[in-house]
Amino acid sequence: MKFSKKGIDLGDAFGLADDNSSNQSPEITEESSIIKEIKALNNKQKTKNGLNVTEIPVSLIRSNNNPRKHFDENKLKQLATNIKERGLLQPIGVRKHSDWYELIYGERRFRAFKINNYKTIPAIISDVKQIPPETIPEIQLLENLQREDLTDHETAQAVLKISNTQGYTDEKLAKILNMSVAWVKQKMIHANLISSLENEVKDNTKLSDYLFALPTTVFIDLQSSLKSNKKKVLNWLENYAKTDTIPKKQEVRDFTKSIKINIQPDRKSTPEKNIKTLTINQLIRLIASIDKKIANLNAEKSHYEKSLKSRLEEKNNKKKKISK
Repeated sequence: MKFSKKGIDLGDAFGLADDNSSNQSPEITEESSIIKEIKALNNKQKTKNGLNVTEIPVSLIRSNNNPRKHFDENKLKQLATNIKERGLLQPIGVRKHSDWYELIYGERRFRAFKINNYKTIPAIISDVKQIPPETIPEIQLLENLQREDLTDHETAQAVLKISNTQGYTDEKLAKILNMSVAWVKQKMIHANLISSLENEVKDNTKLSDYLFALPTTVFIDLQSSLKSNKKKVLNWLENYAKTDTIPKKQEVRDFTKSIKINIQPDRKSTPEKNIKTLTINQLIRLIASIDKKIANLNAEKSHYEKSLKSRLEEKNNKKKKISK
């Protein structure tokens, strides 16, 4: 498989049926440009016999680190019934190890086969050497994004994981996923905000589940309020969690405005009021803290002055050389 700094070449890793194939899934009707390019590349390389789909034992398949974390049991049962009646329209993708297979995409189909107690499942197999393990999250996220299978929270966590493990810039990740840079930035904000709230909600299952179900847009609108008054935001969201409703955009805006109004300081009266309530020891510590800040600022100022002096001398020396 081709793997370069430009990203992963999925066409070399897994076959994708062409438009005339009877195995084409009705679920994939609108494709991103990156998937179309992969299919075009693959169509040039495939043999006359088409895709190499193999029946492999379900018991030998392991599923690790799939970006999709929550599965609707009723929908899985519906899918299992559909597969019984119509068969599997799209094979799963696996990565072959010595004596087992690692599931790359097709988690829901794999689970549906287990519900049906099927012993084998059609799969497109890639050799373990063909896919670097660090690129697997990219493949999984791409496949899930195409099917719109993930919640915003799951997508955000997957984007953050790929960014952290691969060291991609937002621009590079946006290109790989065929999304805008703004979309990637918003997902990163979403994931980081969720991480910052985990300790606060770990003992509140209802609120925790509710946060995981919220769309990215709500977190984007609430990000400044979460930084300034996390507790108040969580209390506000908990009211919505009790009724299983998502706040409307205008409701979020009104709430964030109220937060800003409440935290605006009274610049004229606050310092004087605070000083009168401080003890002697507190005043001594504050003065010491200010002295330390002044010392740091003076050190920083001195550093910049030396740098400026050095550059001016360098500039003057160049002028002297030119004049000679």
